[in-house]
Amino acid sequence: MKPTNKDLLQETLSKEIINFNYNGILYLPTGTGKTKIIIEALMQEPRIKDILWVCATEKARDTTVKEEYQKWSDESSWNKVKTICWHSLPKYDIQHQLVILDELHMITYPRLQYLLKKRPAAILGITGTKPQNPEKLKLIQHLKLPIIHEKTVEEAVTQQLIADYEIEIYYIQLNNTIKKSIKRKNDSLFYATEQESYIWYTKKLESA
Repeated sequence: MKPTNKDLLQETLSKEIINFNYNGILYLPTGTGKTKIIIEALMQEPRIKDILWVCATEKARDTTVKEEYQKWSDESSWNKVKTICWHSLPKYDIQHQLVILDELHMITYPRLQYLLKKRPAAILGITGTKPQNPEKLKLIQHLKLPIIHEKTVEEAVTQQLIADYEIEIYYIQLNNTIKKSIKRKNDSLFYATEQESYIWYTKKLESA
């Protein structure tokens, strides 16, 4: 079977990761196979025996990364991987040879401190969402990582790496008079209208 454009990209980028000594950043759209690319690169380097994989969600930490690893690698290779969530990184204090930052755009100042303190031999950052926030970009610059490869969604669609897409926008009127209770993580309540909630969450996303 003739390899697809995605197959060729994945093979090329796995080799590029090796050429960069597993140290750098991949900006790739969702659907291009970022996890597979990294796993296949790791399979070529038996000297890497201690990997910390930082995940965006608990599901990724507990199941998704493991399933992908076992799909594209072997059981023994998974044994050298430790997975944690981004929110656990500030309190984490164990040294690792290689740190993989899945969804690199989730980096914050407290999370950066682990990397600056431990100085792992290699750091590999991956994300489909290149930060636009200047403060977030400064945090990433502190890592002094080269960009291994960068591809936009538009480029990926044109090169038939991912399917084309359409965006539909629906406008609705947000209520700004009736306040509803919203539960915080500590189970306490605060009250806000739909519009106030929308503005608050928008600011949180813009600073993410």
